[in-house]
Amino acid sequence: MPPSSDVALPLSTPATQSTATVDSPALGSTLTAAQQAIQRGFSDGFATAKLFAQHGPGMSRLGSRWQYVENSLVAHGPEVIKPGKEGYYREWFDKGLTQGEKMIEQVVAKLNSAG
Repeated sequence: MPPSSDVALPLSTPATQSTATVDSPALGSTLTAAQQAIQRGFSDGFATAKLFAQHGPGMSRLGSRWQYVENSLVAHGPEVIKPGKEGYYREWFDKGLTQGEKMIEQVVAKLNSAG
């Protein structure tokens, strides 16, 4: 399970979101279940990109992305990702992973051009 990171992200969600809220002391506010799933998904995806990049060239791409996401959802359980909000987690995990991978590619390109 990838650790949470301190990545800031927008907390807006579609108008169809649940109005149930959960406390999020780390963010200093109360989040809806959808916002919590979005925040955790993006954070996990971004952290996963960094984790795989640390293992060297060719490891920054997650081979079995969706199996990893499903395993993460099971590990989090319904206490963290409320039932019915898994889609938000999946979508934002993918966005976080993609953003992390792009940032890593940019750093590697800069390092290669400097040498």
